[in-house]
Order: sequence, then structure tokens, then C-alpha cells
Amino acid sequence: MISPYKSCLVLALALPLPAALLAPGPWTPVGGTTAVSDSKVTRGGRSSTRIEPSSTFGQGTLRSARVKLSVGKHYEISGWLRTEGVTIEDANRTAVATGASLSMSSLPWDVHSESLAGNREWTRLSLRFRATRSEDAIEVRVGAGGGFHGKAWVEGVSLDEAAPGEAWPTRLAVQSFGPAYRFPKAGWIQLHIEGQPYERGFQHGYLMPDEIEGYIDRCAAQIYPKDRALGWQQARAIADAVFLRGFDAEILAEMKGIADGAAAAGGKYQGRKIDLVDIVAANTITEIDLLAPAAHAAPTGLEGLGLTPPAYFDANKPVPPGERCSAFAATGKATRNGRMVIAHTTFWPLTLAEQTNIMLDIKWRWARGHSFGLVPR
Repeated sequence: MISPYKSCLVLALALPLPAALLAPGPWTPVGGTTAVSDSKVTRGGRSSTRIEPSSTFGQGTLRSARVKLSVGKHYEISGWLRTEGVTIEDANRTAVATGASLSMSSLPWDVHSESLAGNREWTRLSLRFRATRSEDAIEVRVGAGGGFHGKAWVEGVSLDEAAPGEAWPTRLAVQSFGPAYRFPKAGWIQLHIEGQPYERGFQHGYLMPDEIEGYIDRCAAQIYPKDRALGWQQARAIADAVFLRGFDAEILAEMKGIADGAAAAGGKYQGRKIDLVDIVAANTITEIDLLAPAAHAAPTGLEGLGLTPPAYFDANKPVPPGERCSAFAATGKATRNGRMVIAHTTFWPLTLAEQTNIMLDIKWRWARGHSFGLVPR
């Protein structure tokens, strides 16, 4: 069955499903976007739906009619997308923006099909998922988490019931190095490392050189977006002078391993191999970014000398509130079972958010072999 936008949405099921799933419905624009049927841009002789920001810049989402699903079953959405002059921009404190992609209303921002940007001819995209609710809707997202310029087209989107398939990860999805390995999982990277500090660091760097390069580049942009090379040079100098020698030997050995492993796998930044100072700077980027206000709040030696403002100073003049991180901790009688509860929210521009999708599983051979995971939230 075909929607009013000339087969921009087809709900076809390989297995018998409730009739409501097959009910047609137009794409509904959500957010700052427009959607119009375009008979000049076709695929297979069928008109497409053109997606543009309602102003010169905006986030675009098209949402289908609601469809009924069976919770726990596997489905696959697929369709054809095309882009022209699509550029993506982040929106500061939002998720890192992505190009034109397919997803479902129930899925989080980082679970979607491959995304397209720039100038791309018709490309078939698909995404398999397991239903977590009995009613959902297909979404075409452009610039999700930020905004976009340019145009995108969509045609021939379908939703099909899919076989569960083989267990994940498959052998082809796993990249291994000694006892370490990595594989993608629902928009995250599952990384397992083990051994003593330098060894597990080397595994980390060797399996993730591209991600480390990308993270360093984003850190450089965070320091000085107009000149990343200069920004990173300054960050390295601060990290070397202020932070490097303050780390425990174990942590420093692991960071040295990360640097050596990334370099051994071809990791470079600004034409040179990644080194220890790069990794220290990347791990202290928040402290580097906040070094000036931190220094301002640090004791100078003038405290206690009775240096007070003159009487004509207006102490009641309002000061604009700044952004602050928040933290909470409770233990003992303050919790139900006496165990510790700790929570923390971080307020900073999420330029680096694209690289905070690592689930890191660490195993110490010399510490009774216990593992634990580190998951950024």
C-alpha cells in the first residue's frame, strides 16, 4: 500500500502480521523541516519525498503513521535516500549530529542506519532492531542532534519482519589482538583489554587508532577551533608541564601503552605518531579547558590579610550564573541497603560526544582476574 507521497512509505511484511501494520499514512514533518512530494527526483519511475530545513538551518525528522509490532520480534527497516549539499552542524549541548538516516521513534539518537551527507546518489539503507513496544513509527532523520543545510530525498521505505539471525557478534564483526578484541554493538564499541597496565594499554591503542585520532582532533577543536594544530600544541604543553608527572605509575604506564599501541597501528596526528603527551592531553582535556577558572579559584597566599573591597563596592550586584557539574553521594543509613550510591552529571559542550561510545571491559591478570566495565553515560 502506498502513502500520499507516491510510495515514500510502504509497509510490507514477509510474514502475516496484523492488518493495522499495513495501514498507509503520510510522512509527518517533526521539528524544523518541510517535506514535499518531488516528481522531478525519482527512483525507478516513482516520485520521492524531498526534505529541507524550514529555514536555512534546522533539524529534520519525518515520521510515519503508527504501526503495530510484536514486542521481542526482530524487524528491519529499509529504504532509499539521496542527498544534495547536505552539511551537518552540532548544536553544542546535544548529541553529535548525524546525516540522513533511518530509525524508529522508540530508538535512541545513536541507533540508526548508516547516515548520508554531502552529495550522494540513491543509496539503500537498512537497520535491524528488536521491538520493545507494541506500537512504533518509522523515522527519517537528517541532522538529528543538531541541524543541517541542503536537501535530502527518501523513497521506497519498508518495514519487514526479520529472522533473529545468528548471535552477535559474528566472527567477521570481531577484531582481535592477542587476548584483546573489539566489535560494534548497537552504536557502541565493545572493547575488551586485559593484562598489566602497559600491556592492556597497548591493546587499547592498537585496536582503536582511528578513534584516538578522531578524539584528539575534537579535543584540539575544543581548545582552539580556528587553528586545531595550534590548539593541540598548547594543550600538549599544558599537559606535559602540569599534569603528566602527577599520575600514578600504573596509570601513566597504561597511557604510555595506549600511545605506543596506537602509533604501532599507524595512528598519527598532524603528521606525527601519537605519543604519551597526546594521550595525557586527551585524558585531561576537561582540566585543560577549565585551567584558567581553576587557577583563579586557587589560593594565592593573600588569603587572611584582610584585603576587602572598599565601602563603595556594590556587593549585591548580580553575577550571571555559570554552568556547573553536579554530583551526589550517599552511603550507610542514607541508602536502603547501606551500599554506596554515586551519581554525577557533566555540563560541558559535547563536541567530544561522538567518541564517548566505548564500553571498556578491563581484566587484570595479576589482580585475581576480576573484570569490570566502564561505560560513559
